[in-house]
Amino acid sequence: MKNVSRYLIALALAAMSLGSWATYPTKTVKIIISLPVGSGPDIQARRAAEVLSEKWNQPVVVDNRPGASGLIAMDTLLKEPADGHAVAIFSVGDIVAFPILHNRPELINNIEPLVPFFTADMMLFTSSQIKTIVELRQEIQKNPMYGSWAVGSIGHVAGAEFGSTVTPGATHVPYKEYGAWYIDTSNRVLSYGFTSPGSGNAMYRSGKIHYLAIAANRRDPKFPDVPTIRELTGENIVAQSWLAFYVNQGVNEATKRRLETDIREAIATPRVQNMISDNYFIPLNHLSLNEFRKQIAKDKENYVTVLNKHKINIKP
Repeated sequence: MKNVSRYLIALALAAMSLGSWATYPTKTVKIIISLPVGSGPDIQARRAAEVLSEKWNQPVVVDNRPGASGLIAMDTLLKEPADGHAVAIFSVGDIVAFPILHNRPELINNIEPLVPFFTADMMLFTSSQIKTIVELRQEIQKNPMYGSWAVGSIGHVAGAEFGSTVTPGATHVPYKEYGAWYIDTSNRVLSYGFTSPGSGNAMYRSGKIHYLAIAANRRDPKFPDVPTIRELTGENIVAQSWLAFYVNQGVNEATKRRLETDIREAIATPRVQNMISDNYFIPLNHLSLNEFRKQIAKDKENYVTVLNKHKINIKP
């Protein structure tokens, strides 16, 4: 009799899961992103949202919540009902640097990764008036300032590492908007910065900024004339940013698996893959969640070392 009861309970649970799978989503789905409108990741998120909207026959909207190294976006996600109708896209800086900078690990503990989205090698960029490493070194010595989109971002970390090889103590300036950051670098208010080629593409193609080097172990075939930082300076600075879809841990397992399956399928479509490639990003949806969690753990170790080395913190 006990075995029959257990069997019936198992059937009931399975039916509930299938029912949740079949009915999700029942309303508009929100994709919260910690980066500003017009950034490279924002453009990718909007293309994925289009495909998911068609798949689900429900509106899918992108909600940009930049600032505070991911704090605003995380708070926004956790305030939404835990029913799967809100997911978020976070960057490596949000997930890895956030607990250290804000000392609020409870927020990280309440979200979990769904699907890795894409990655990008960081480009060292300067004003288009600066064409060589000699000119950049002279510029930094006169004006030791660089920018990024957030404190603790991969752009901040790479900038601190690079600056320390030229002028220890170079000043970091965080920006809320990419456009202002690029314009200030173009006008030599700042000496340099690190960005993804996808985010900097418009300014690069307009000739207002110049890619001096790539922070990778090899040159990018799409930018064959841009050397690695090791080739340029002898220093081996490697900086790669990833973004991934996350969800509130309180969402039931059936809905999480539905989200994971559908988002992976959406990213795998030619429309999204082509958009990722055309914007110089590298898709990551082939990674399993276990593989991705190992990558997160590795990045955490590296971030702790670099944040401590350069005394990067959130000032009160």
